[in-house]
Amino acid sequence: MRAKAFTICLSSLAAVTVGCGLFSSPEPDLTHAATTLACGPADEGFTAILLAGDPIESAEPPFPHVRIVIWEPVSELAGRTWDITTALGPGVWYVTGPGKVQSAISGRVSVTSVDTTNKVNGAVDLQFPSRSVETEFNAPWLNTGVTCP
Repeated sequence: MRAKAFTICLSSLAAVTVGCGLFSSPEPDLTHAATTLACGPADEGFTAILLAGDPIESAEPPFPHVRIVIWEPVSELAGRTWDITTALGPGVWYVTGPGKVQSAISGRVSVTSVDTTNKVNGAVDLQFPSRSVETEFNAPWLNTGVTCP
């Protein structure tokens, strides 16, 4: 009888720890960043800031990543903060795989400086349905060869 009770308790403990995510892998830190040109619907040039757990070498960063599109040229970003809950805020998405995209539900994007090489420095505090991302970033300009007509 004791063995059966012990087995039931052990099984219950295992179920609770798995259900709570204690053995699942944590979300990766998004410690790599890049800034690049993005084109809008009217062929206007905008700024995209990309955050990923691995180095970013192209306009399509490794999964998972955060893509922030600010509807302004990079030269206009320094010293500004955007609240992504407003209609005029940037577009912000957490992309976990092909076709697996979540829009941010709240948060802020702040750009403290932009240097002469278009490297963007700033911070984000973002909430998505599946996770939060709060980090500073130093995002060098990534020339992807994209031009907006």
